[in-house]
Amino acid sequence: MIELKKTQRYFHFVALNGSPADRIRNGFYADRKIEKTRPEKVGANSTIQRLRVNSDYQYYRGLLDENERDQLVFDGVLFNHKELNISLLGFPFKKMTADMVSRLMSKFALESTGDFVSVDMRKLILAHEEEPEQSYHDSDFFLAGVDLTVSGNQYLSTVKLQGDRPLESDLYKAYFKKKVDAEKSHLEKCTMKCKVKRDSLPRLISSIHIDKFGNFKLYVHSSGRNLETLPDIFEFLDSIKCLTRTPHAPTMHIFEDEE
Repeated sequence: MIELKKTQRYFHFVALNGSPADRIRNGFYADRKIEKTRPEKVGANSTIQRLRVNSDYQYYRGLLDENERDQLVFDGVLFNHKELNISLLGFPFKKMTADMVSRLMSKFALESTGDFVSVDMRKLILAHEEEPEQSYHDSDFFLAGVDLTVSGNQYLSTVKLQGDRPLESDLYKAYFKKKVDAEKSHLEKCTMKCKVKRDSLPRLISSIHIDKFGNFKLYVHSSGRNLETLPDIFEFLDSIKCLTRTPHAPTMHIFEDEE
């Protein structure tokens, strides 16, 4: 598995339809001063590459330490899922991800080479209403947090339900389920957990945050091993027919997430 400079932090991803070679022109890496490692295999159908970004911008808060080297060197991650024909591009700061996507669009014609990949949030929540915990290959998936909008109620606009199984709560079943089914309440964001059962990742539970625009946020564990769950997560979303395509850059809305 790739070694990252810093872990135990969120990485913010966008998903692209197509392979990295098809979607990201080589000139982008030189333009952004990005070094790439060789692709490493992750599972049967995916590869991962570490990106080393030599930035001119200080993305983190705080003062620069003149005695510390490589303070403006940041990690990035690039996945290629060959079977799904999807690429995942991620960096450890929202602004950094937004800046990279903006540069790809403004100078390297990202929009002309294909679409972004997002999640049909209605299909996702309905699938988990029917079966709160679902198994796919050697992983289990369930929603551990949902942000729901409510229409037709002047006193309530957005509600966040969190817990092990919020869709099985009395509150959800009594109030929100019928509104979701009638499309009077919509899933805006959610946290989905992936519980891995294979020997190579024993007792690993990974959480990914998903919004309706196509922004994905993963908290990378200290070992970085839970990055290996990203192919599992997208294969599961594909299996329940929740993946969809959009021409619009999800990072236009990334700052709406204040976490």
